[in-house]
Amino acid sequence: MIRARDVERIVWQKRHSLIENPKEAIALWSQRLHARQAQTTRIEGERQSLQKALAGKESERERVMTLYRPGLIGFDDVEGQLEAISKEAAQLQALLAAHQAQADLTAAVTENYHTTVELLQNYKTAHKDIDDKDDLVQKQAIIEWLIPRIIIETQGKGRQKVPAFRAYFRADPSGVFHVDSALDFGYSAHHR
Repeated sequence: MIRARDVERIVWQKRHSLIENPKEAIALWSQRLHARQAQTTRIEGERQSLQKALAGKESERERVMTLYRPGLIGFDDVEGQLEAISKEAAQLQALLAAHQAQADLTAAVTENYHTTVELLQNYKTAHKDIDDKDDLVQKQAIIEWLIPRIIIETQGKGRQKVPAFRAYFRADPSGVFHVDSALDFGYSAHHR
């Protein structure tokens, strides 16, 4: 059994080192954020092209209908052309929606990054007081904000099982730290 208090203690220790020296983590998060922002900028050019192409589908519809009205093409041809144009327009709309979702995600990640960096700087001044008072409520609030997702697993079999977990930082969900040593938890190899 993995005790929640043990996980909190280890996460608090990792958080402590992050707050004491956040430069490396912030540099990594910043690098990943800039890569995401560059990708979003590239996608913006594609999005504008897609919007033009989508607007062009309406012109295509009008041209087909212009040929149909004086009887230059038959109903079956019109129906087939309009169906093809509608499918192409739906594909363009789906791509536009995906691009917009990517832009929205980048905006959220950017805001999250800035908020987390600001909080790390604020916590740097307050963490000593929190440690001295052993304020569990404050510790839990900080952990939950900085590290919203922790996955706990066991490794090994039978009596050799040891706990392991991965913690995901809010500023960068791919920025994890791993704890997979029974010693980190203070367990012996035969702990139950």
